[in-house]
Amino acid sequence: MMRLLRPRLFAFAVSAGCLLVLLSPTALAHDGCVAAPNLTATAEEYSSSGILYKRLLFKDERRRGEMELPNGWTHRNVAPTQLHLIPAGARFAEVVITTLPLPKAAPTDKSPTNRLEQQALASVPPTSLDVSIIRAGQGSDVPAGDSSEVVVSYKALGYRFHRSIAVVNAPDHQMVIQLTATEADFDALTAKLRRALQSWHWEPLEAPVATQPESAPSTEQPVS
Repeated sequence: MMRLLRPRLFAFAVSAGCLLVLLSPTALAHDGCVAAPNLTATAEEYSSSGILYKRLLFKDERRRGEMELPNGWTHRNVAPTQLHLIPAGARFAEVVITTLPLPKAAPTDKSPTNRLEQQALASVPPTSLDVSIIRAGQGSDVPAGDSSEVVVSYKALGYRFHRSIAVVNAPDHQMVIQLTATEADFDALTAKLRRALQSWHWEPLEAPVATQPESAPSTEQPVS
């Protein structure tokens, strides 16, 4: 799935059973940090080869990006550094993606995985039962970057839930990706989220836009 962490920059809070990863005030002033990408997204539908797709478009002063959304998924802009994805047809399921500046150096008192395990266990709703870590280690599903991932299992509201929390260190920022879903939905949603993350790419605004040869026009058509 995914992974990573520089925990001195994080504050974790539980709200309505969902983990929110908040940037601490000291992180904002950290020397050498580069602003993380702005996750405020605009949805765009387009057709390709007669099939309708949806993607999210991102843009800030330094870069632009896009990510393909799984069929039926929607998004909610929560803050410039936090994006929520809502899977279709999966009760209680939600993805929370948060970006943070990447500091120059990481604390060395504990391993990233151990810190992430502690934070994952603390993130579950306070009335949860039978809480346990079912997977921990390096993540393998994020296309780039050093990463760590923990999956925690717990019972709440009469269901068995799984929650994955992955921390990914990109070259100039850090990303925390959390998926919460019932045990029955978790694996299928994990696969869909993986594909979406693998489609997510950024490019600098100053990068030249390649022109397509007239002999091979694009079949992609925005939907008005």
